[in-house]
Amino acid sequence: MYKTGKHRRVWRARWVEPVVLPNGAVGRVLRNEFVAEVREVPTRRQAQALLDEKLRSLNQGSHKPQVVITFRQFVEEHWKQKVLPAFKPSTAESHSVLLHKHLLPYFGDKRLRDIGTADVQAFVME
Repeated sequence: MYKTGKHRRVWRARWVEPVVLPNGAVGRVLRNEFVAEVREVPTRRQAQALLDEKLRSLNQGSHKPQVVITFRQFVEEHWKQKVLPAFKPSTAESHSVLLHKHLLPYFGDKRLRDIGTADVQAFVME
């Protein structure tokens, strides 16, 4: 846990988290994330309490490793092989066109776990 920033002082924290690698093995990645602004949470102890709450499942061992594959990898390895064949040919063709023309250029290299509601809303608004 440490403070950073010149004009906007914030608490940040680093920790190691298990993840599922694209090959299916479980690996470890270093996370470095914002915890709170110093003006809202002035002491390290308060910031640590917020972080402890956030990491409770990880510390208790009930955390399930997150997948780190990208949207493009998911489409190529899972969606095209398992979902697309279930559609009628005309539907599969139109979905493929939408996927290659719009979705892959926008979301292609983003990790699945990083695509959230705000990202989808931004895509729809474009």
